[in-house]
Amino acid sequence: MMFERRDGADWIFRLKSKERELLLSVLGFREQFPRRSSPISRDPDTATEFLEAGQELNSSLTAHRGSVAKSVDQMLKDPVRCRAIQGGYELLMDSDQVHGLLQALNEVRIGAWEKLGCPDFESAVKPKISSKGVASLWVLQLTALFQGRLLAALEHDPS
Repeated sequence: MMFERRDGADWIFRLKSKERELLLSVLGFREQFPRRSSPISRDPDTATEFLEAGQELNSSLTAHRGSVAKSVDQMLKDPVRCRAIQGGYELLMDSDQVHGLLQALNEVRIGAWEKLGCPDFESAVKPKISSKGVASLWVLQLTALFQGRLLAALEHDPS
């Protein structure tokens, strides 16, 4: 995935056919790597106090994640936004869609990290990865690649 140019409000990225397949595959892991809901507090005395607010917040976050995922899926299936060109695809996204794709990728990335047991990759102790964890590592790497390309385009945008 390479940032090509800006055209008015649209960000234009070029993807090879295989890159588009990988992007769709990675986003397809949402179902296999669902996000865990986190407790509002680890203190049992305050946990019950915030339980109702926490449930409402988790419900809202789940709805938001679903909305973002749906809009990203629609964009990637839209032949105007993701059009076939010689050698691959051209992906046209407005600013909200770029941020939505970043969010969708991040949700998958965090879900894969949680599935691995939330390892600290920066510590001197490397986590032991089982054969089942290989898919999680694969997803972590690919989401990082796609997010890096999107963030680099946002960072270097002159407007």
